[in-house]
Amino acid sequence: MRIEVAGFGAWGLAVGSLFARQGATVTFLTAPHEDADRFNQTHLHPLFPQVELPPTLRARGREKRGNADYLLWAVPGKFSADWATALEHHAARPILVLSKGLAPSGFESVARWLRRTRSVPVSVLSGPNFAAEVLARLPAASVIAGDLAPFLSLISRIEGGGLRLYPSSDFTGVALGGMLKNVYAIGAGMSDGAALGENARTALLTRALAEMGRLFRSQGGQEETLLGLAGVGDLFLTASSPQSRNWQFGNALAKGINAKGAHKGVVGESEGSRTVEGLIELSNREGIDLPLAQAIHRVIHGEIDVRGAVGVLLARPPKPDERS
Repeated sequence: MRIEVAGFGAWGLAVGSLFARQGATVTFLTAPHEDADRFNQTHLHPLFPQVELPPTLRARGREKRGNADYLLWAVPGKFSADWATALEHHAARPILVLSKGLAPSGFESVARWLRRTRSVPVSVLSGPNFAAEVLARLPAASVIAGDLAPFLSLISRIEGGGLRLYPSSDFTGVALGGMLKNVYAIGAGMSDGAALGENARTALLTRALAEMGRLFRSQGGQEETLLGLAGVGDLFLTASSPQSRNWQFGNALAKGINAKGAHKGVVGESEGSRTVEGLIELSNREGIDLPLAQAIHRVIHGEIDVRGAVGVLLARPPKPDERS
């Protein structure tokens, strides 16, 4: 089995390494600023210089055409249009989307955007998974959704490597959960950075789930997905650990660092900072009540600090504690 990975970040490296350990031939496609030759010589990744990677892994500039059976899409949302253009000359092959960000334009996931714009089978993999733990071969679980028939051989390989997969027919919900949790993980990082306590973070995550439920209904996701690994599972992991880039971003904002500085302090992309922009546009356009997302957005833009945002939220009129 030959696999190419678009994107040379942490999650693409982790999943690509998993396949390589199961005997697949895995090649990372790199952007012009990334050094594929150095990786092939040293077998060290700059994000994980102490991790021993499978010796069969290779990297190649994305401009060179290959002949892989599958493409894993691990490109941050804001770079996806550029990558799609760069890979237009490559042979068509099924795409498994690992990215959890907002598409280049409009309010849709990268997975849904690729499914709409590519004439190949597209599935999405999402769940509560940190790259470092998958690289360390610790057990994990995730959800795969879409037209799964073309991916059966791929699924059998990945399940043999310690990542348990749960199939789903809810392509929209699985992709949406991975995208939305990033926003609320920023909020959790803000709560922890401002030392608001465990009670506050738990209340925030519970109400975040209510807002995600409104968005699932708006976009056509299924409640079962929201309450599973790709929804609440991914939310709770990403929002409760300093390993999360979105948590790190929110934590820095709570400590008085502006958005530009907070981004610089995060290694990799904080996808939630783009996603929240799309959320606010959708909320205003369709009248979806998203007070937490609104508060997070205001803190990111420096309109209010974290404790000010708490005051605004606590001053809202009482409502029943329902997922509505």
